[in-house]
Amino acid sequence: MNSFTDNYTINGITLTAQPIHRQNEVLTPDALEFVAALHRATAERRQELMQARHARRGQIASGQDPRFLPETAGIRNDPNWRVAPRHRAWKTDAWRSPGRLTGR
Repeated sequence: MNSFTDNYTINGITLTAQPIHRQNEVLTPDALEFVAALHRATAERRQELMQARHARRGQIASGQDPRFLPETAGIRNDPNWRVAPRHRAWKTDAWRSPGRLTGR
């Protein structure tokens, strides 16, 4: 692998970037299999969402008002719907100092 355009396959996953030092410590066979399984399970739906996003961007670019989509009305009109409560770290200033959260 001498150039950035070289491709190589490990466990059914084709890597298209130049190998880097110690990549095998991160891109283990288990990690690559996890990524492959995740891709296989979600690729079709992900492509549908990307196509819908592209179409929506085109509509907005052509002058359509970017209002909320009709299919989200149920959530927006549900008086019982709430976001999840904040994580405890956000209730203090602990988030300002990552070391206080990780113990580093």
